[in-house]
Amino acid sequence: RVEESREALQTSLRIRGVIQACEERCASLTAERAEADSEELAVRSSCERLAMQLEDDLPGLLALSEACHRSGSEADRARAAAKRRADAAAQLEEEVEEVRREAENE
Repeated sequence: RVEESREALQTSLRIRGVIQACEERCASLTAERAEADSEELAVRSSCERLAMQLEDDLPGLLALSEACHRSGSEADRARAAAKRRADAAAQLEEEVEEVRREAENE
C-alpha cells in the first residue's frame, strides 16, 4: 500500500508538472498573442497613415504627371521646330554654295 501511495504521489507530481508546463506555455502564448496584436495595430495604423498621405499627395502627383506630359509635348514640338530650322538652314547653305559655284564658273 505504501508503494501504491508513492506511485500515486509520483504520478500526481508528474501530472502537476505537466499542468504547470501547460499553464506556463499558455501564459507565454497569451503574451505572444498580445504582442502580435499590438504589432498588428501598429501596422494597421501605419498603413492608414500612408493611405491618408497618398490621398493627400495624389492631386499633386496627378498635376505633376500632367505637367510632365505637357512639357514632353512642348519639348517634342520644340525639337521638331529646331529640326525644321536646321534643315532650312542647311538647305539655304547648299543653295548659297551652289550660287557661289555658279558665280565662280561664270
